[in-house]
Amino acid sequence: LCSNMRRESAGTRRPRQHHADIGLAVAGGASAVRYIQKKKHGPALLVAIVAVLLGIWFLTPVADWAADAVVSTIPIAEDRAIGARAIAAQRYRVLFDSNADRVARIGAKLARSGGASMADFMWDFKVIDEDFVNAFAFPGGFIFVTDELVKLCATDSELAAVIGHEMGHVNRRHAQRRLVKDSFAAFMLQVLTYDDGDEHRESFGQAVGELLLKQAASLGSLAFSRSHEYEADDTGWRLLVKAGADPRGMRSFFQKLLRLEGSDGHTSWESTHPGTRDRIKALEAKWGDLPASTRRRLSTSSGFFDLVV
Repeated sequence: LCSNMRRESAGTRRPRQHHADIGLAVAGGASAVRYIQKKKHGPALLVAIVAVLLGIWFLTPVADWAADAVVSTIPIAEDRAIGARAIAAQRYRVLFDSNADRVARIGAKLARSGGASMADFMWDFKVIDEDFVNAFAFPGGFIFVTDELVKLCATDSELAAVIGHEMGHVNRRHAQRRLVKDSFAAFMLQVLTYDDGDEHRESFGQAVGELLLKQAASLGSLAFSRSHEYEADDTGWRLLVKAGADPRGMRSFFQKLLRLEGSDGHTSWESTHPGTRDRIKALEAKWGDLPASTRRRLSTSSGFFDLVV
């Protein structure tokens, strides 16, 4: 994992600077708390300060910004190891048939259309044998769709919409951001005091990556937030437009999911991809925002992927 480590001389290992920094920060915080407690209304003031800080954390985008900042320090190359560890814990039954070829072909086309923003990832598109409709994205570029989902997609544009959406989760590093945000304080304490026992000195980002690797097994059941779903939709939509495919395939696929949820409940999509109904409305607005000439061009591209080798 640690591709940019700096080796220290054996027997002369220095304390890490960020260990000292966190010690100073903790000491300063403790002094401030003691000072407030000595005031006449110190305890009440302390409770009020904590309440305000918690409100800021949970009711504003601050928590997302903090998680994004931490994850941005992880080298992209380490995402692959996190994803591979997560997949090993899932025991997926991978299929090798015409549907698998179809998924791989569409995924490769979308990755090429994405240009530089997708080039950092080693994309791998697979179909798995499951009796439910869903798709899964893992760090580094691993995308899995169930065979039941493939059967539900009547057009290549619908299937491309699902694959592009999952690629958005990878590209935006949603899994890593969710893990960091969910237990930010504990996670930061672990990172700032991290020591893996070797003679190498990891950067902050490398330490974050190694700690996420230890939690990778939980990624298979991770549910993304609504904001992450909107971001993934946006990325998928842009990939479809760049590839010349009709992006309305995303809307029509989501509409099918809603009908399934309302009838027999054989889809688990909503459990890991919340807010489907509201996202359909957002996609309809995106289509309306496109220039008329672009809408006409994309409306005739339903068979585009069939022509791509």
